Amino acid sequence: MKKETFHGKMGEVISLLVWVIGTLVCEKLPVALTIFCAMAIHECGHVLAFLWLKEPVPSFQVGRLGLKLVASRPLSFTSQLWVALAGPATNLLCASLLLLLDGLNTPALLHLMMAFGNLLPIATLDGGRILDASLSICFSPFMAYRICAVVSLLSIVVLLLLSICALWTRGSGGYLYFLSFSLFLEHIFGEENGIWKGRE
Repeated sequence: MKKETFHGKMGEVISLLVWVIGTLVCEKLPVALTIFCAMAIHECGHVLAFLWLKEPVPSFQVGRLGLKLVASRPLSFTSQLWVALAGPATNLLCASLLLLLDGLNTPALLHLMMAFGNLLPIATLDGGRILDASLSICFSPFMAYRICAVVSLLSIVVLLLLSICALWTRGSGGYLYFLSFSLFLEHIFGEENGIWKGRE
């Protein structure tokens, strides 16, 4: 695995700042805090998957979109698939409990958004990891890399265009814009995406 360069690290810092500042600017403080709590619960789901698979507990690092987990050793593609699914599944479980207890409220809606948003087939999101692991099981890792690279970039462009249209026509969608713009910055600055490290 290549050592991360200053250029790649600056990409992480800039993308993270854009996303956090954008969230705080576009949302009220209680909503922004609820988003960050949903993210923390999401990461706990990944940790529980590591424990369930009897893998070493990963370390936490600050990534481009918040916290990210770094495994101490490579995982099999099947284990990667389960770990990636665990985060969105945890958010869906929380949303279901909140819906049963109090109906459709802001925290339940944010958990749903966190779950389905993370299932988008974008490299740094769980959806990208799920796609990558699934394709790597069926095809070669290199073929999976090629397909994921194209799908990820197309997904980011579509997300960015949709957020711009929402801002232009409805005056809303600022959070989506800052999220998609952060992902776009990552593809500009990032020299390698999280799910593809060590493939070269």
